Amino acid sequence: TIPGATSASYTTPPTTTAQSGDTFAVVVNNAVGPPVTSAQATLTVNASGGGGTPVMAWSAAAQMPGGSWSNSGFDNRTFRVLLKGSAITATGAPVQVTFRGRTSGNYTVQNVKLVQRDGATLNGLDSTLQTVTFNGGASSVTVPAGGTVTSDPIAFTLTAGQDVFLTFWAPPGQGGVYRTGGTSITTWFITGTDQSGVIDWGGLTITDTRPYIYDTELMTVGATSGAPAITTQPSNVTVTAPATATFTVGATGTAPLTYQWRRNGTTIPGATSASYTTPPTTTAQSGDTFAVVVNNAVGPPVTSAQATLTVQPPGGGFTAYNDLAWGTGQLETNITKITSPVGGSGLPSTGLLKDFTTGLDTGVTMTVAGGSFDPINTDAEIVGANPTTGDAFTIFDGKVNGQGVLSYINDVNNSLVLTFTGLTPSKRYDLAFFAHRDANGWDRASLVTLSKQVGFTNTSSVAADNPDTVNYPGGVLFTGPTSPSTRLPADNDNGYVARFSNIDPGSDGTVVLTISFAGNVPSQYLGKYGSAIRLMEQ
Repeated sequence: TIPGATSASYTTPPTTTAQSGDTFAVVVNNAVGPPVTSAQATLTVNASGGGGTPVMAWSAAAQMPGGSWSNSGFDNRTFRVLLKGSAITATGAPVQVTFRGRTSGNYTVQNVKLVQRDGATLNGLDSTLQTVTFNGGASSVTVPAGGTVTSDPIAFTLTAGQDVFLTFWAPPGQGGVYRTGGTSITTWFITGTDQSGVIDWGGLTITDTRPYIYDTELMTVGATSGAPAITTQPSNVTVTAPATATFTVGATGTAPLTYQWRRNGTTIPGATSASYTTPPTTTAQSGDTFAVVVNNAVGPPVTSAQATLTVQPPGGGFTAYNDLAWGTGQLETNITKITSPVGGSGLPSTGLLKDFTTGLDTGVTMTVAGGSFDPINTDAEIVGANPTTGDAFTIFDGKVNGQGVLSYINDVNNSLVLTFTGLTPSKRYDLAFFAHRDANGWDRASLVTLSKQVGFTNTSSVAADNPDTVNYPGGVLFTGPTSPSTRLPADNDNGYVARFSNIDPGSDGTVVLTISFAGNVPSQYLGKYGSAIRLMEQ
């Protein structure tokens, strides 16, 4: 327990590299309970110097003694500042650019670019042109008097001894951003039009040859140390025994980089490349964690976040249940309770589904959007689902109670969206959805629609009690096996389910189930359902 860490976010004190690999989790609770614990998040602390050293590319306050500026119309022009290679002493990782303000009076720069100098000319190299942004992507910034502004990290590598141009545009309507006086021209500018994106300045006419300069020899130009840094963390992997599992990391830093993988904190002999493939797996290895230590001659070493291996038993696939309206005291063994992020349930809105037989993670993630979770509601008109008849009884009895309430927020335009990711493209799946409301069944009906799949068969229940023979003749809830949608009544005592079998998730391994209004009287649609899903890998 961290004393005083009692809000939805937590900020650590200043970190040290010794804390790299520490894990953090939070317990969330309320008066309804029980408490729920989040997944663990891993802290990675890189050594200082690995993230970029600012380059002081324009120091307005140093341009004239006392910071006095001429404002005689010399705005609306492009500047090109030379960062002399003799001031660059190390080759390193991406850098940042800092602009320093005047003694008084703000100024604005925009369309800032970095480019390597082409020989001794005023030209740059197209292949190195890089845009400089500020405040998370802005193309312009105002530099306050007496202050500084530093850019976002820039994917531009300084090379020792290599001259670099910094080009920017001083827009009209502000005082000139230049120095009066000096003896050597190391800054060039062009008036009238924005030339900050131009590489070749050889054919341009410099309309004012007075030495408005910036002496880069007085600048401090640095580069990063090239220490190793993780750019892509290893991802969790799910396989079916006895398949192998492969973990991969992305890293930067001065070459050559070295790698050493660890399993459950123990070094794996010979696992010394950017990816590691396990031997054939067994279900006993499900839950094992993998991380890698990356190092180079600069150091210090950096350790990746942990990735978890999930191993499913061979054959037969899995069967997973999720109660979208779970409440205290209801069934919860080997099922998940993923629900709407709205309503303060304290339950997750996304997570891995569990195999009902083994309790192991299936590798399939379910995410809920829309709707609103309510506690168990005993209102005489709105009651939870009670799957004691029909297909609902066959599918859900003894696994899910479904007695809570999941609302569509009393809005015919609000839908409940269930997204399933991590499905295996070569496998086929069966997805069933059940929900119930104890009044005004066809006035407040809902439409359950499957999308993003490549193929499927609609195997939903067929109703024999639909009183609306005009809009839905014959009491059929869907038009046939090729229909992507099934209409469920709110008054669902007969246990009708929306069900789709032989689902082919396609190459992206994703399908979506959307529940929306499909009743006869939109003004009466409250959309409060107790509901659950079952997902089977066939």
